[in-house]
Amino acid sequence: TLSVGSIGINENGETALVTVTLSAISGKTVTTTLAKTGSATETKDYTLVSTVTIPEGAAKGEVFLTGVDDILDEFSETLIIDISTVTNANEAGGDLGQQKTVTITDNDPEPTVTLSIGADSIAENGGSTTLTAIVSAPSGKEVTLTLVVTGDARIDTDYTLLKTMTIPIGT
Repeated sequence: TLSVGSIGINENGETALVTVTLSAISGKTVTTTLAKTGSATETKDYTLVSTVTIPEGAAKGEVFLTGVDDILDEFSETLIIDISTVTNANEAGGDLGQQKTVTITDNDPEPTVTLSIGADSIAENGGSTTLTAIVSAPSGKEVTLTLVVTGDARIDTDYTLLKTMTIPIGT
């Protein structure tokens, strides 16, 4: 039987115990191979060995799932663990498997955004300037800014401006 000590861990090195338990003690060493799927990426978001060994005469084998810390603000990700193969025993889940899902929660703050403008004033007859948005750190999420404009000048009469800016993932 496959079990996981927690359904959620933080990416900052938090761990969860992954246990494979036999229904009866065996006179042989039992080896299980874990299948790992989901949105989380091994070594980037977590570490988990692929093989759990239950020594002869023991009832269970245990390994640790560990979250991997990074500096990228990102969405929570999932890891789905299942037993893919068993040597010297039979899997209790059969064809249906024993999938366990663990959510790996991000611990990084959202980046801040700074706006800068190329020129403080421009000519009314076709002058232009560039508005630049800079994030404090790369993000694993798309950052969308909605611009709010104040003052005497009228949009689409005195000037044109896109009201939203999007900063792509990773920049």
